[in-house]
Amino acid sequence: MKEDETQCGPFDQDTVEALRTRLAVPGGDRYWESLHAAIMARIIEVESQAWWTVLSRWSRPALAAAALVMIVATAAMLAMRADRTVVAYDEVLEAQAQVPVQTAQTVTPGSAREATFHFVMSSNGGRAP
Repeated sequence: MKEDETQCGPFDQDTVEALRTRLAVPGGDRYWESLHAAIMARIIEVESQAWWTVLSRWSRPALAAAALVMIVATAAMLAMRADRTVVAYDEVLEAQAQVPVQTAQTVTPGSAREATFHFVMSSNGGRAP
């Protein structure tokens, strides 16, 4: 008997042998070699995947998201432009209403003929105010 077998505690020898056969490695030493080979193959496979191969799987969703962002940004820009146009038209109309316009000259005519000439040539095209 080996030294480690003597240190099995309060268990009898039959129980220890039953546990050893029950918990034994399947296939003996070849199991450890195949496990080692499988682990190393997986490590090599993971190391061979570079960051660009991971990102390549994201290309379609990324393009779809970028297209959606561009559509939303364009819609927002057009909405803002429409609001600015309305504000600009309102500002122009308000500015025109505040500008004083002289429709007739206030020159005292020397004669009736000169008064008629000024009336016809005034900014309202000769129409009565």
